[in-house]
Amino acid sequence: MKSFQHWHKTNEATINAGNEILLDKLAQGINGVEWLVAQIVIDEYRIESLERWLFFLKIHKHTDVRKVMQHALLLNEKKFYRRYRCNWWISVDETLTHLRLQKERDYDWYFDFLNETYKER
Repeated sequence: MKSFQHWHKTNEATINAGNEILLDKLAQGINGVEWLVAQIVIDEYRIESLERWLFFLKIHKHTDVRKVMQHALLLNEKKFYRRYRCNWWISVDETLTHLRLQKERDYDWYFDFLNETYKER
């Protein structure tokens, strides 16, 4: 545990800067999300993590995964947790991973998802 605390303290400024960038880009709407999606590099770890997150949603009976992903992008951390009892930071990360995959595999789905998510904004 000491080594994690040391690592966190050493990297705290970087972590905080990354979090601020994420929050700023989410506040920008579609353009910010597009920028965040473009930063995602898909690797085996990200795919496995996404699969675990989707399984978590399934066993907790969150059947409308699309709605969970939309809310991850639109709600703040507290509102999201109250609604889904799920970590918002992880959900945003997994949503961005899913969007990156969809952008490459099915651009129409990706385009429709973003437009539906931000239609009222």
